[in-house]
Amino acid sequence: MTLQLGALGVRFMLGSHQTGGGFSLVEHPLAPRGLGAPMHVHANEDEYSYVLEGEVGAQIGDEVVVGRPGDLISKPRGI
Repeated sequence: MTLQLGALGVRFMLGSHQTGGGFSLVEHPLAPRGLGAPMHVHANEDEYSYVLEGEVGAQIGDEVVVGRPGDLISKPRGI
């Protein structure tokens, strides 16, 4: 299933219901300079972003990171 939420695209590739609640895989196509999500915290799960093309920035705690193609950005739960 694919949805468009403003500048953020959402393609559900593997849902948590398919993995017993342990994992989900979602693709987020973003327009250039688009905001993927406002600042938020995941209380119960870690989040990872794998960059396919372009660049994506993320703030993790007080650190700002920039991912480029082939980078995996780790966003631990609770931060």
